[in-house]
Amino acid sequence: MDIRKLKEGEVMRFKKQLLGSKWKKNHLILFSDSRLCWYDEKGDRKPAGSVLLKDVVPYICVGLMTDRMPTRRPSLPDGHSVHHLVGIGLDPRAENVHWLLFASDADLEGWFTEIMKTLPKPNPPPQAAQGPPPPGQSQQNGAYAPPGKYPDAPPQAPNTYPSNPPIAAGGYQPQSKNIF
Repeated sequence: MDIRKLKEGEVMRFKKQLLGSKWKKNHLILFSDSRLCWYDEKGDRKPAGSVLLKDVVPYICVGLMTDRMPTRRPSLPDGHSVHHLVGIGLDPRAENVHWLLFASDADLEGWFTEIMKTLPKPNPPPQAAQGPPPPGQSQQNGAYAPPGKYPDAPPQAPNTYPSNPPIAAGGYQPQSKNIF
């Protein structure tokens, strides 16, 4: 797979330090494999940190949804809006969160337009009988309604493995005999 840069720019990142914490300007690069890397300075060779977004999709919160994370969001610098805040949780309990603060609505939307291109497409819902919508979705004009709380675990992936895989000719097949 050819991994390439999709977007880069400046962002504020919340950095915890031994003697306090602060918001720091970082250079951000999004790659086509969904890796989001931040650098202390534009032009640095080694990232200060990174996260593979496709692995943490259920734990990404934007704007006011960051208040639903099980951890308290950091105070924002003067002149910045919670609507431009993104929390990227790394686990169900949000014990580790990367906090990013974008400059404007347009900046945030530009980044998420590119981020969406790197994420796996969700499976379409089955065309079964019409029942109530699943939690987190609304039937009103097909609009998305955010979940009521931060997820406890990642969504279960559908079981794509056959229950009894075929055995190749001459292959080993364990026997279920009692030998005792």
